[in-house]
Amino acid sequence: MRTNLKHIVLLLITFFISLGSFAQWDTTWIKTYGGNRDDKAFDIVQSKDNGFLVIGSTSSFGFDNSQMYFLKLDSTGAIMWSKSHGGTGQESGQSVIQTSDGGYFGVGYTNSWGAGGFDFFMVKLDSNGNMEYEDYYGGSDWDFAWDVVEVAPNQYVIAGETQSYGAGSKDGWIIKYNGLTQTVDWDKTVGNNNEDFVKSIIHSFTGDIIGTGGYTHLDSNNLDVLLFALTMDGTQIKWIENYGDSLDDYGNDIILTTDSNYVFTGKNETVTSSRPITLKVDTQQNVIFDERWTAVGPYSYGTCVIERPDGNPAVFGSTRINSVSLDFFYVSMGFNGQGTHGKTFDEYGEKMIRTSSNKYVMTGYTNGFDASFFDIIIMNTDSGEISNYDYNKVMDNTNILGVKSINSKNLQFTFTSTQKTINIQSDFSLEGSSYLIYNSIGQTVLSGSLLSTNKETNITVKNLNQGIYFLSIDSKNNHLSNFSFFINY
Repeated sequence: MRTNLKHIVLLLITFFISLGSFAQWDTTWIKTYGGNRDDKAFDIVQSKDNGFLVIGSTSSFGFDNSQMYFLKLDSTGAIMWSKSHGGTGQESGQSVIQTSDGGYFGVGYTNSWGAGGFDFFMVKLDSNGNMEYEDYYGGSDWDFAWDVVEVAPNQYVIAGETQSYGAGSKDGWIIKYNGLTQTVDWDKTVGNNNEDFVKSIIHSFTGDIIGTGGYTHLDSNNLDVLLFALTMDGTQIKWIENYGDSLDDYGNDIILTTDSNYVFTGKNETVTSSRPITLKVDTQQNVIFDERWTAVGPYSYGTCVIERPDGNPAVFGSTRINSVSLDFFYVSMGFNGQGTHGKTFDEYGEKMIRTSSNKYVMTGYTNGFDASFFDIIIMNTDSGEISNYDYNKVMDNTNILGVKSINSKNLQFTFTSTQKTINIQSDFSLEGSSYLIYNSIGQTVLSGSLLSTNKETNITVKNLNQGIYFLSIDSKNNHLSNFSFFINY
């Protein structure tokens, strides 16, 4: 068991600020986070300090393959810290919780270590992002962890899928992990010798583990939404049900509602495309409602479901309306309406949460908004209300705040307050490069060209007032780097 693997703090800064709202959404802020390669978010939780903790993956900042990535934000979306975990192979974080001790527990997968193929990957951090331990668990084939719940202090139930164990092909897999001893107390597979998996679990009021995912019938190879209850000791599946039609369906997320029922969402395949599916069932597995959202785009799926204050479920996911690009979509039962958000690039909607102040925070990843690869995107709204259904809602570029790395392999910045100059050093000529300096509300206060043929040059900022500023360097339409500095006369 390894407890001393390196963790990397990724320092990031904001280089442009322009806040506003779009369409009927009262948007508090929208921000993207990333580096020079793919960065993706798969889960987000509100932390006890009213900020947010994001888990996902990063291939930026010098990594050859993706790493499990933790990004801690304050309530405004400003970065407090970030950490990556992994080896020379491929890692990703898929689900995170804030633990009872105030720290964080993230799960996903790794192929850097373990018995072979991919294994479950678990990382425990304290409240400041310091690593307490890393661990992995799996067999000789491919095993992936998709979700986690804390059932008692330092006791976690983790769900996913395995090709190493079970009845054959791929099965759902649930393990009970003891964080005190860093050992697995028990494991249980769910499925037959066809393709089965578990995507989401909850700890129910009865003390059981309730989960959803996909279940493939042996006679028809048809995939249906899986719903099951597992006793807390892992010894018995109390009941198992599946829901669907003659085409493929599966579940991505499940919640326990305030009326002690279960709501889950996922994907319903149609003859020509797909659509989100939302089901509510009671404790006897009777269907209260079964909704296939035909009003959203022809290629759509639900990745997350929450309960609104009025008791209605709201589903978040992705939709492709016009075969051009994927957009975030939101749909709520009742009078709250539905809507899509995006532009002429892809937004993959992964998770939506309702905060303690009844705001709605949505996250995923995008290849738009000046991103060369995928960037993490987070949208914070004042409310989940959408007064009218409107496919024409778009994310306006002027409402996007981009957060990029200040670390560059080629550029180094030094600000000297006494001389009021920024010194730039590089390993290449900066001749022909341009620079822009923004103030804290996004206004350009200084711009120019770097004419020096040397690998070192200075920018004088003696005419700027006291405050925080952001410098952006570009060369021949390629963005090179960013730098933040503070003038205090």
